[in-house]
Amino acid sequence: MALPSPSTSGRLLLLLKSISEVTRDSSSKKARKKSSYNVGSLVQAEITEVKPLEMRLKFGIGFRGRIHITEINDFALENPFGSFKIGQTISARIVAKPAQSDNKKSQMWELSIRPKILADSGEQGDEKLQFYVGQRVTGYVYKVDSEWAWLAVSRHAKAQLFISDSSCEPLELQEFQKHFYVGKAVIGYVLSYRKDKTLLRLVLHPPRAPIGRYGSEVMIDNNKQDIVPNDIDIAHICEEDIVGGRISKIYPGVGGLLVKIGPTIYGRVHFTEIHDMWVPDPLSQYSEGEFVKCKILEISRSVRGNYQIDLSLRLSLDGMLNQNSVDLSDDVGTSSRRADKIEDLHPNMVVQGYVKNVTAKGCFILLSRKLDAKILLSNLSDGYIDDPEKEFPIGKLVVGKILSVEPLSKRVEVTLKLSGSIATKSETSDLSHLSVGSIISGKIKRVESYGLFIEIDHTNLVGLCHVSQLSDDHVDKIESEYRAGEMVTAKILKVRVSSSTYILSA
Repeated sequence: MALPSPSTSGRLLLLLKSISEVTRDSSSKKARKKSSYNVGSLVQAEITEVKPLEMRLKFGIGFRGRIHITEINDFALENPFGSFKIGQTISARIVAKPAQSDNKKSQMWELSIRPKILADSGEQGDEKLQFYVGQRVTGYVYKVDSEWAWLAVSRHAKAQLFISDSSCEPLELQEFQKHFYVGKAVIGYVLSYRKDKTLLRLVLHPPRAPIGRYGSEVMIDNNKQDIVPNDIDIAHICEEDIVGGRISKIYPGVGGLLVKIGPTIYGRVHFTEIHDMWVPDPLSQYSEGEFVKCKILEISRSVRGNYQIDLSLRLSLDGMLNQNSVDLSDDVGTSSRRADKIEDLHPNMVVQGYVKNVTAKGCFILLSRKLDAKILLSNLSDGYIDDPEKEFPIGKLVVGKILSVEPLSKRVEVTLKLSGSIATKSETSDLSHLSVGSIISGKIKRVESYGLFIEIDHTNLVGLCHVSQLSDDHVDKIESEYRAGEMVTAKILKVRVSSSTYILSA
């Protein structure tokens, strides 16, 4: 620059910089502007886009950033982006630099508007993943499938919530995917975590069981990215807990139900624990895949170290009914309750049970999940049983009276006879009225090629009349001469006391 002088005719001479020099100066200013942004810097940013799990913003000259859903507030909010709109300018603090990328336009600065972060003027460090078992955390659902809800707990940490840990009510479990929609805020408690603590497993209630009770490891397998079975998966449940589950298998006969109550944990529902009342065919109203509400009766460990969990579906048990339901405990009579201990049983007590199996000597019935009873063949009925397996199929409901209880061996004997006195005494009494030579009347119970079985009137006894004693003449086809249900008169020829069998002559 030159000052005015006579040589310049009084004009001011200026020396302009070249275009390249101007460009260099402008670039250096932008560079200084860019270098002024760092982690901890407070910026004014304009909202450009609102997504379900993040807000996109622009700030400075050509800078882009995002605010993760977990960086809106210090506490969980339903619909945390609800009060924001595109074009709005907000104050935010940089909490992380953009990740290195070849595409500069895709680089995003991590911002936060959490009050705690905004109030802290100190330099912000990168997110520290410090979680522990039992810790209360907040997450937002970003994905849900038929069994799992996936949550964003922070910018770098995610969590899983298993369906049966979300509720114990069947109707709520059916609507799992509808209830845990994308963006929903969920408060849960850490049950386990991956070693790097980037993946947690949550439950909705604080674990009541001591975590160390079942083992020291409470981590998610890094290779399988799944919960290690046994100790971890069972750490949050206790006996008497009410849990939700899904019927995995219906066993044939009296095998009961297998119910899935965790990612790798299954419980067994005994045949006598399906209904409160003793009903025929208790499995008829259940199907595989159905959600059920269960009570944990017992958790035990087998010799091999596997967990065995006994469940019940009986609504009369404590905790099984919600507050809006009618109490069923008073409606369940004494005869419908289950005997879990041998001390609960005594002779002459009326009991109900389901046929477990049938043998040549009688059958066994289920009284409860822990007690069975034996019924001798002679005590299956007041009359003669032609085919015990046909008359007493597995699973059939029967009503009987206890004959004897052996506390030490836990053996229980039951009779199904309707006579007022115990069977052996009844038969002995009948013997005193009947003897060889007596004439009796009765009804044909069964017709066989070798003779007739006759129910003797006014007794619990059945006599055999051999085909050779049917007539003085030879009988070619006994089936054509006699039919079941026909009344006949016969004479007693012989009595076998040991088997209570009467040999008759027609």
